[in-house]
Amino acid sequence: MPDGNCEEFRKRYARLLFWLVLGAVHIAFFYYQAIHGNMYMPPDSSEYLAEASNIRSRGIFYAGDTASALSPELYTRRPPAYPLFIAALQTVYPGDITVILAQSLLSLLNVYLLTNMLRAFGAPALYTVLVAILLTPSQFIYANMIMSEMLFQTMILAAFYSLWRLLRKPSFIPLAAYTLFTMLAMLVKPVFYLFAAPNALLALYLGWKHRKVFYAPMAAFPFFCILTVSAWNYNRTGCFEYSSIAAENLLQYNTHLFLVSTRGAEYADAKIAEIEKEASAISDYAARQRFLLVSGRAIVLEHPLRYAVYHIKGTVNFFLDPGRFDIYRFFNIRNPENNGFQYYYHKEGFAGIFKHLMRQPLLIILTLFLILAVNVVKTISVISFIANKSIDANLRLVFVLFVGYLAFITGPLGSSRFATAALPLVLFTLPFFAVQARGILCGRKS
Repeated sequence: MPDGNCEEFRKRYARLLFWLVLGAVHIAFFYYQAIHGNMYMPPDSSEYLAEASNIRSRGIFYAGDTASALSPELYTRRPPAYPLFIAALQTVYPGDITVILAQSLLSLLNVYLLTNMLRAFGAPALYTVLVAILLTPSQFIYANMIMSEMLFQTMILAAFYSLWRLLRKPSFIPLAAYTLFTMLAMLVKPVFYLFAAPNALLALYLGWKHRKVFYAPMAAFPFFCILTVSAWNYNRTGCFEYSSIAAENLLQYNTHLFLVSTRGAEYADAKIAEIEKEASAISDYAARQRFLLVSGRAIVLEHPLRYAVYHIKGTVNFFLDPGRFDIYRFFNIRNPENNGFQYYYHKEGFAGIFKHLMRQPLLIILTLFLILAVNVVKTISVISFIANKSIDANLRLVFVLFVGYLAFITGPLGSSRFATAALPLVLFTLPFFAVQARGILCGRKS
């Protein structure tokens, strides 16, 4: 067989093996969930399902039981895209298993898009990507949970690819695709709506650089989406907000965990309980939300430098967290302690994580250390990718915009669950890093 044919056969065999292994793992996780049905993450899953049911039966976007007293928070807590996704699937075929089957297919689609992007850059390195995916179980776990992570990942990856194409060769189709997928990502997860700000700055820069108003829709439409959703929520609840979850996360995570790390758990619990008690006495919903936001921000801004350090620690954890909580939840492993790694991380730093880890079963310890080691390599790969001047500057700019935003905005909540959205982009850097690492090693040997 000629050398050219041998090489082509080898590449086809590698691609076939890649998809066989990846497909088999997806099927195994799906089959496990089909048998055990442990696909729910309270309260998120129940709220998504409730809103999907309310959409189908009554045309109401409400993430709770409409037979009980209605809560203003539940009108806006979950943006509409994922409940609509569930409602559409269950209209075709009822049952929650339909949702996780569709999400498993989305997961495979996302990997397919990733491999196509790598092939376009002449950096396939399928085995490197395969090993990294297999040692990132959150990809398979959240494909098989009633959670919005996989749909969000799809929108992020599609927006990333569209923006790179737009920067490479400006035209209407990638501009429209990027703007559409950016807005859809906002409508899947509220954490992404603030992306409108760096996106607008990028559009202004591109407009100034090319002396064109061509990029104006790219800046305007995401803000229009935010204003439309916020006005819709104001009409329903009397509060002009994108999602009620912003106040909840600020108080329960940013503020509470910050107090745990600076004043101790007992003080943090008491302070948050005090704020919530005061808030419950405010009958007007809009005033109550403002009170919660102002109270949380006041605590954070008392010590801005200490909070900045605390926030950066969470951003680092975004890349490193091995996902103990995800594994325990998916496989229904009993946790003898109420608190997880994130709690001990904010309480005692990496020393707290290590002490908590040593109290886990041996198999869990070995698994988590292996995943952590892969996460360290992935983090080094991200840094190397950003610093590698031989890679297209536009590509690195788009990468920093997306991954930097997701890591920073997640902050204290930084964990493997929230890093799932950025996983294909992180994996995208690995073949480039592998080439660079081989070059360094070969240079040393010579």
